Amino acid sequence: MADGFDPRGFDPRMIPDLFQKTFAVSLGAAFKGFEMLSHPVENLPKVVTEVERLLTVPEHAGPDLQQQFEAMAGLWLQKGAEIVVECKTTSEKFTEGG
Repeated sequence: MADGFDPRGFDPRMIPDLFQKTFAVSLGAAFKGFEMLSHPVENLPKVVTEVERLLTVPEHAGPDLQQQFEAMAGLWLQKGAEIVVECKTTSEKFTEGG
């Protein structure tokens, strides 16, 4: 196909697992959000610090603008992956009653 997606190569057995993982991450994110809102004074400095870190060009970035954007994108991808894992772990603890 023109857009690169071949429906014949899609395995429908993946859908339940995909939905379960997506729901787990979403549930974990919602739980963490409520947790953060319940203690805003404690969590606001953490959020501000993390946002500053994500908006600051890393020291290892080169002088070229392209290199700086690539370094920042790498930080964003890393942080995104950490957040997904953290939300999934939170969801597992929440659903297991831990």
